Amino acid sequence: MNKEQALNLSIIGVLKGALAETSEHIKQLTVSLLLPATALALLGTFKHDIAAAIIISDVGFGLRGAKLLPVLVSGLFFVMYASTIHRVIVVPGERLPNRYGIYWTVRELKYFGYLAILTLASYPVLALASFAIELAGSSLFRGNTLATVSGALIVIVLVFYVLARASLALPAIAAGNYPGFRKSWVLSQRNGWRLTIALTVSLVCVGVVTAIISQAFKLSGFYGRISSILLALSEWVFYIFVLAVLSTAFSRLNSSQ
Repeated sequence: MNKEQALNLSIIGVLKGALAETSEHIKQLTVSLLLPATALALLGTFKHDIAAAIIISDVGFGLRGAKLLPVLVSGLFFVMYASTIHRVIVVPGERLPNRYGIYWTVRELKYFGYLAILTLASYPVLALASFAIELAGSSLFRGNTLATVSGALIVIVLVFYVLARASLALPAIAAGNYPGFRKSWVLSQRNGWRLTIALTVSLVCVGVVTAIISQAFKLSGFYGRISSILLALSEWVFYIFVLAVLSTAFSRLNSSQ
């Protein structure tokens, strides 16, 4: 890859590269992600039951703590899940701390901290923009609906753009580097919108596939907790592609530095 190619990220190239990387490491990813993905699926399906059980048991967490605990535990498993994907793709020759994907090192701790900062920084803005769109569609709203919705959508797009560029630090942290926000921003220079589009396309693909699976369950009459667990598990299987896109983009941009 010459310098000019490296500086101009190809959206199609990154998507194809992510598929190729996933296919190449499918055996290792299957073994290493089975437990974290299953834990995430179960926690997502039973989070309300877990919170209710904590409240009933009266262990001192309180209502807010009971709701936050499953989210926190899910966050820990997500870090192990995501870090494994990044490690396998970005540094394929490196042995994982645990071949079954259950481990926690300094890298995962820093990954968790950086992810928490991104989430806490973006959530209020996204929530406010979403509320503005919802309010614009309400009969109580008497203002300029089109302008409000357009402004809120622009804010959401810009937040996703910033998150896409900042998220390049995540595979770097998992690989053992700690670039931070500034290095991540510099690394994605001239490629911010390409990276945003590539990640958006991957998310849309996952959403479409999981919607089809969900509809297939409904048409077959397959309802209940088992179908909910299987659907949640399938989502985490396909989310491998999203994180593979991020890892592939990082590897290509980093190689040009």
